[in-house]
Amino acid sequence: TVEGAVVQFSPTIRKEFEGRKTLSITPRVRWGITNQHVNPSVDVGYTFGKKYIQSLSVSGGRRVFQFNNADPISE
Repeated sequence: TVEGAVVQFSPTIRKEFEGRKTLSITPRVRWGITNQHVNPSVDVGYTFGKKYIQSLSVSGGRRVFQFNNADPISE
């Protein structure tokens, strides 16, 4: 309720390499109209492996989430 209506833009950029390797980058920009806050973040993932697929991922930035796991307030 603090954010009000939300506008979010989150495209995914994906690049595939030889040998089942993949790099994906997802930048996110979320703007709360009522509170006028911009919350940018980014997720980066890399998958690799010949016999078994393995993955590494890193994310960072500012995110908005509820402390209550029951999710009583919808977006």
